[in-house]
Amino acid sequence: MLKTDVCVIGAGVVGITSALELQARGADVVLVDRCDFGRQASFGNAGVLSASTVLNVNNPGLWRALPGLILGTAPYFRYDLIYAVSRLPWLLKFFHRGAKRYTRATANSLHALQTVSLARHQQLVSEANADSLYNARGWLKVFQDERGFDAGALERRLLEELDIPYQSLSADELAKVEPGLHPIYHSGLLLSATCSVSDPYLLCKAYLELFRKRGGKFELFDVVSVEEKTGAYSISSRDGQTDLRSSNVVIACGPWSADVCSMLGYKIPMAWERGYHVNVESPSTRLSRPVCDVQRGFVMAPQGETTRITSGVEFAHRDAPANYSQIYRAYRDAESAAPIGKMTDEIPWLGSRPTLPDGLPAIGAAPRHSGLWFNFGHQHIGMSTSTGSADILADAIEGQSPCAISQAFSPQRFRI
Repeated sequence: MLKTDVCVIGAGVVGITSALELQARGADVVLVDRCDFGRQASFGNAGVLSASTVLNVNNPGLWRALPGLILGTAPYFRYDLIYAVSRLPWLLKFFHRGAKRYTRATANSLHALQTVSLARHQQLVSEANADSLYNARGWLKVFQDERGFDAGALERRLLEELDIPYQSLSADELAKVEPGLHPIYHSGLLLSATCSVSDPYLLCKAYLELFRKRGGKFELFDVVSVEEKTGAYSISSRDGQTDLRSSNVVIACGPWSADVCSMLGYKIPMAWERGYHVNVESPSTRLSRPVCDVQRGFVMAPQGETTRITSGVEFAHRDAPANYSQIYRAYRDAESAAPIGKMTDEIPWLGSRPTLPDGLPAIGAAPRHSGLWFNFGHQHIGMSTSTGSADILADAIEGQSPCAISQAFSPQRFRI
């Protein structure tokens, strides 16, 4: 039987950075996952490391957009009706948290978490010798017309209130900042308090190699049971041949976290927002940073020798069959936005992102079990919030006084 101080379940970027932070503070850590590291949501994102994503999906503008969302006319959103009906109580809570009275507090919490995360990522990138992956040119949001730009007024106001630097760009200025774009956009927003990486999976690999180099263990381990026994936890694998005993367990397995939590009697109010991507050939005039077409809901991100096109949100069950219509539409739209080439993937990638009703992650102690810790629910911005989440989690495990922002992410805020 393998024994350790901390077992982290889930080897995406949130789990890996949690393991690294706990290891750095002196804990013996075993990181487990049923498949290869970094292959789920951490693999499929646009590689953005943001300190400026402060307006959550559930915001006051969501109500104005609701008719288009329901009718399916919004290109950045599609939904499965049966799944949506099954999650109706969750959706009502999600929309409730979009009320104006929550907006500023949510923005404050997200900004603080991302600011800590970005600084820590910059340290880890250097420590992991991953500097070649790092891009400090910010990221760009573009708008097709004045109406689209005006719709972003709330986000710009929050950026100003939080002293987050940004630059509004005219069409002419856009052409100078990002000459790889076709001249179809009315305006843009350059967010300089943001970085990116050219390959999210390779970043996870570099972090994992750093973890191993410092003595950490990564095990392929399909968890089928977690039981509290005599002051510790017994974790069993599906093959029945492997068991692990740990004083602490961190559940950080993204969209599967609710399943693991249920083994210990918790009912996590989690839903899934699925996303797709395709990689395409890059032209000689390449984009120099990730670019988000806000109104059409797709991102174009330079990824090594290719460009990655990511879709908007699909509200559907985690395990439902793929529906590629949204990503194929995003690819067609991207062809009008930049001189991209043909797809290099035989089929698009699909992944699920875990979302809690208030759009914030759960980071900290489980309500009813000593030594059980949660770190999940980072929805679309897990790459941007991972290292800050790891810092909050490690403080809690060490018994330090909670930092000012940790209460916003406490699992105790839910009746679970």
